[in-house]
Amino acid sequence: MKKFESKIVILSFFVAIQCFAQTQLEPLEIVKPELLKNPVFAAAPKGKKDLWILNQSGKVLRWAAATKKMEIILDIEEEVLSVDDLSGGNEEGLLGLAFAPNFATTGNFILNHSVSSPRRTVIVEYKGLLKKFLH
Repeated sequence: MKKFESKIVILSFFVAIQCFAQTQLEPLEIVKPELLKNPVFAAAPKGKKDLWILNQSGKVLRWAAATKKMEIILDIEEEVLSVDDLSGGNEEGLLGLAFAPNFATTGNFILNHSVSSPRRTVIVEYKGLLKKFLH
């Protein structure tokens, strides 16, 4: 079993290297960098240049490639574990984002975050909420 697991890890590593080698990364010029507080995740929807960034505290930010401006597009800090609860260094808070396959037309996406009462992880689908940001 160990040999099989080793081969999967090595194969995954080479696939990741190939993907990275084919991606041209450019430095970002960010207006309002003060909005970036404990960023934990960033992604761009397929075919888009805008970058969607998650702050662990519960803010979803959008960096618009055309204007280089950052804006808060969703704030769920009231639903996510408070910053005080996050001080222990746990991997909690707003942690994950997935764009729906039809995001470009619907604006649907999914967020993964933790809540405090009771303490658990939740996955929430948002439908059409970000459609106004699709151009």
